[in-house]
This record gives sequence, C-alpha cells and structure tokens, in this order.
Amino acid sequence: KRMIQTGELCGITTTALITRMDDPLGCSVGNWLEVKECIDIMTTGKIDALSEDLVVVTLALAGQMLVHGAKAQTLKGGIAMARE
Repeated sequence: KRMIQTGELCGITTTALITRMDDPLGCSVGNWLEVKECIDIMTTGKIDALSEDLVVVTLALAGQMLVHGAKAQTLKGGIAMARE
C-alpha cells in the first residue's frame, strides 16, 4: 500500500500486483540464467511447464503497463495486446 501511496503522491497512477515470493519464477535461478530464460522464451516462443508462471506474471505486468499508457482499456485487453 505504501508503494502505491508514494506513486500517487508523486502524481503517478500506480498499481501493485501481488505475487507469491516463496518460489522463483521460471526454472532458472541466478541473474544470467534468468535473463537467458527470458530471451529463450521471447526468441523461440516455446514455454515449458516450469516457465509458465514467469510468462503469466510478465504478461500481467505488460498488460497493466498498457492500461497505464492508455493503450488498453482493461488488464485483460492489455494482456491480449502483450501476447501479440
């Protein structure tokens, strides 16, 4: 709540997405391996079962950014745009 309040006090529309933090996203741990996993997903389009949660969170973040940027009216619409 405080992060949202801070953004709003600065005049920025702010949204927080609450995610679980007890497991890593994707199947890699470590900065380079996480970056490599993301690059592999973006370049090949292949998503294995272990990377599914990474893709879901990334699409939600991208979708919300599209809403904030007035490119999408809803989170669902933003996610659909992000998939393109």
